[in-house]
Amino acid sequence: MVLLLASCVPEERTASDAAPTPAPPAAQASEAAAPAPAPEAPAIKGRIILFAPVGLGPLAEIYPDANLDFARKAALFTSVLLSDVTGQVSAHLPDGASPEWSKGLVPAALGAHLVVLIRIVDLHRAPGIPDTHGSNERQIAIVEMRGLDRTGTLVFSKRASGESPTVGSPKFIGDANAPASLASWQAISTCLGSLRSFLRDQQDLPASSDVEVVVESTPAKADVLIDGAFVGNTPLTVKLPAHQLTMSIELAGFQPWTRHLTPVAGMHVQPVLTSLNAPNTSAPASNP
Repeated sequence: MVLLLASCVPEERTASDAAPTPAPPAAQASEAAAPAPAPEAPAIKGRIILFAPVGLGPLAEIYPDANLDFARKAALFTSVLLSDVTGQVSAHLPDGASPEWSKGLVPAALGAHLVVLIRIVDLHRAPGIPDTHGSNERQIAIVEMRGLDRTGTLVFSKRASGESPTVGSPKFIGDANAPASLASWQAISTCLGSLRSFLRDQQDLPASSDVEVVVESTPAKADVLIDGAFVGNTPLTVKLPAHQLTMSIELAGFQPWTRHLTPVAGMHVQPVLTSLNAPNTSAPASNP
């Protein structure tokens, strides 16, 4: 597992013998009204590895939210462990067990360098060796992970098992800590280790036709979707395939902006979003 360490640097303070002179009320109000500069959103780094929702199979009745929860954890795991990879998740994709993937990539996945499909194949219990603490029965999960390249070709496949005691700790409750959930995530983690090795060896996943596109919006912090797949928030620099795709920019309280376009080198997309509360100016003005 990966340990993420976040360091916090305390603000330095200096003491003075003389008490500071209070600012006039007008100056104080002016300072309070000045907005802090918004930090720029980081650019998407390297290859985009897109995770579909997990096909839960027998886990669906135990932990129904695992379809996206597990996918998000897997995307984070991939982003952290590989410096040239950005893990993304799209809730708009069919899950990893859907038969739609047998037909190739769905339109919402065309912007990714690799699409990762995960499905839970089996859950069962295995007897353990009895001791003074009980039977030591184990929950076993079997998981399959597949990777499709940009042509829809299967280029990665891994099947792994995970296990967990059937008696959970009373300190950890909830669906995510159920024995079946813990065993399933352990199996997924094993598959992710193999996926990491595969991605390190396969440096040619990005298509040579990818071009860098700058996407901004007014106001900022809007969602950017490529063929229905979320890729980040504005302002954003992202590499996209040089074929026709659909770009949507969405922000709560504003009308969605959608265009069909073909990315070219140096493209800069910068729409001004229209507020849903803006007055209707579409009616023609009357003649004087």
